[in-house]
Amino acid sequence: MAPRMDAGPLVNLTLRYGEGLFETLLVRPGRRPVLWPYHRERMTAAARHLGYPLGPDRLDRYLQRCLRRMDPDRPYRLRIQAVVYGDPQPRRVRLVAEAQPLPTEPPTWQALRLQVQTFPGWVRWPWKTCDYLWFHWAWRRAVEAGFDDALLVNRAGRPFSLGRANLWVARGTTLWTPPLSEGALAGTLRRFLLTHLPALGWQVRVRPLEWDDLERADFVMATNSVRLLMPVGSVAGVGTWDDRGRLRTLWDRLGPRLF
Repeated sequence: MAPRMDAGPLVNLTLRYGEGLFETLLVRPGRRPVLWPYHRERMTAAARHLGYPLGPDRLDRYLQRCLRRMDPDRPYRLRIQAVVYGDPQPRRVRLVAEAQPLPTEPPTWQALRLQVQTFPGWVRWPWKTCDYLWFHWAWRRAVEAGFDDALLVNRAGRPFSLGRANLWVARGTTLWTPPLSEGALAGTLRRFLLTHLPALGWQVRVRPLEWDDLERADFVMATNSVRLLMPVGSVAGVGTWDDRGRLRTLWDRLGPRLF
C-alpha cells in the first residue's frame, strides 16, 4: 500500500518538528471521563501560547465523538492528540485519538519499582507536547531493565519526576512535590491534589526535593491521570517504602471528590 502523503502547501509540523499537543485521560465505565476540564484547560492554554488554532468547544465536541465509540462497560486510556499543519507558522489542527481498554479500573495499588536515571533533556514548558521522546525513552529504558518506571534526576542533581508520573514524598501529614521549575510537568491530577488535599487534612508543599527527603519519607507516591495514585515501593540504590495502607485511606476520601 502506498504511504499517505499530505497534499497542499501546508506541511505536517508534528511529523517534521514535533509540534503539537496531546492529553491522556482515564475514561471510567459508563463513558465517564476523569478530570476532563483540567485536560481541556491545559491543552487550550498550551495552544494559545504556541499559536495553535484550537479552542475548548472543539475539544468538547471531539471528546463526545470518542466517547460514543467506546464500550460503556469498560474503562479506557484515551489519548487525544493535536496534529499541527503550517507554512511553517501553525495554520490548522487535526485531532486524532487512541482509546486503549484497561484490564481493571485504576487505582490498582501495585507498588512501583523505580530505576534512577539522569534526565538528558531540557524541559521547556509544563505542557504535554509531541516532542516527548526524552520522557518516553527514560520510561522504556527502565522497563527494559526490569523496573516499572524511571525516577528522573535533573541537571541540578535533584529528583523531579517519573517518566510517566508526578513525584510526591510524604512525612506525617505533609506531602511535598517538586515545582514546575525543576522540570515537573503540570499534571492534571497533581493540580487536583494541590487544590483538594488541604481540605482532607494534608499539608501540601511545592519545593525542590533532595535525596534525603526520599530517604526520610514515610512513603513515596506517584500520580498521573490514568493510573491515579501509585505507591512507590522502591528506588534502586535509594530505599524502600511501605505506605501501610495510607494511600488507600486517602483514596477513600479523595475518590468521591474526583469522581
